[in-house]
Amino acid sequence: MLIIPGARNKTKCALYPANTKSSHRMKTTGTRRYHAIALLMGVNCFIVQLVLIREFLGLFSGNELVIGILLAFWMLLTAVGAWAGKRLYRRGRAAGQLTFILVMNGLFPLAGAIFAVFLHAQFFTAGEMESLQGILLVSLGGLGAFCLVSGMLYTLLAAALSELKGSNSISRIYALEAVGSLAGGLLFNFFLVYHLNGLRILSLLFLLNLLAAAGFALAGRHRLQGGLLALLTLAAGLPLLSIDPDVRVAQILYPQQEVVASRDTPFGKLVITAYGGSHHLYSNGNGR
Repeated sequence: MLIIPGARNKTKCALYPANTKSSHRMKTTGTRRYHAIALLMGVNCFIVQLVLIREFLGLFSGNELVIGILLAFWMLLTAVGAWAGKRLYRRGRAAGQLTFILVMNGLFPLAGAIFAVFLHAQFFTAGEMESLQGILLVSLGGLGAFCLVSGMLYTLLAAALSELKGSNSISRIYALEAVGSLAGGLLFNFFLVYHLNGLRILSLLFLLNLLAAAGFALAGRHRLQGGLLALLTLAAGLPLLSIDPDVRVAQILYPQQEVVASRDTPFGKLVITAYGGSHHLYSNGNGR
């Protein structure tokens, strides 16, 4: 840094980068990191929204009212999260905040889907018609945490990129998120929905967000943080990929029966159980 002394015993400091080329390279690298996270945010949020809508339709017997409730909660809680992100943002500390939010952005969809199943099992039995109050409570419990952190992520990311570039970059983040959402929609509708169950998709998104958080930390020269996140990805990946989470979680809904299979199809969620020597088929929670 170059210090220019002022006259008459007054000191004025003008700060210039010691290496303009190095500074430009760091700024470019930082910009690319934020752009990549914005794309991932779009992919993640769109796929999570589709998966959770399908999961909740399976819980609540395919009731169309559920879609309206979910979208209302989604928009309201995401807006609250965006407002909270503005309050939480601190200049110069965005990298650490974004790394933490990225991890939570991957964890909360999976945890929320499982928690919603647990809440449903506490209040209702298999095949029972749910009350409006119950639908509201279970939906809020399943969506709340993820919608809040996804709203925070958008605000923190826009603020961090604006600080780095010295200009308002909200529109850039919005555009990149939209591109990511388009990519996520294509990926889900043409591949994921035909080959993977809902909780398996959320498990993979969790691991993807962990990897992104590790890469984001390492690119920002936070080697210890990035290394720990990489190890966490490996530790979480082994159990998540070795079990069938949908069958395990479906067992919570049918405690007196043995869940033989649980499968998401383009037409709904099918669960086959065994009880007393006979097999039972449930389609979106309704017995057949």
